[in-house]
Amino acid sequence: MEPILIANELALARAHVAFPVVIELERRIPEWLIRLSTEPGVREFEAKYGVEMPDSLHHYYRSTRLICLLQAAWGVDVFLEDMNNDDPPGLEYWNTKPHVVIGYFPNGDTLCGAELTGDRQYMYWEGFSEGREPDTTLSEWVCNAASRLLP
Repeated sequence: MEPILIANELALARAHVAFPVVIELERRIPEWLIRLSTEPGVREFEAKYGVEMPDSLHHYYRSTRLICLLQAAWGVDVFLEDMNNDDPPGLEYWNTKPHVVIGYFPNGDTLCGAELTGDRQYMYWEGFSEGREPDTTLSEWVCNAASRLLP
């Protein structure tokens, strides 16, 4: 089973107990995130940017409770509310590859994103990943975060 699916199952099973605020965040999920949790929203994103969204990103965007858990308890804005972007999530090119923006770190005014190409969606952290070989996938990052956050 893919790590992101395991993390989602953990979040579904335990998030309401560990972090009641997650339920509140589910009530105010941004519209762009709701769109990307649906097939029509994914197709709209793909058409707009001329990319294909890999399965791991489909799983990520359909895992809204997991995303809310990360928003509630992690030091990253995955709702992208504090970011200066009128049309989130956005697309960035890092190391010449397209990445969908996954999170914004308001304290450092930096972004992180997941690669849209290849078999594994490696994460990129602005200001940290330059000149380095990627070593963490989106699924691994989310699963590790969920494992640390959930009892």
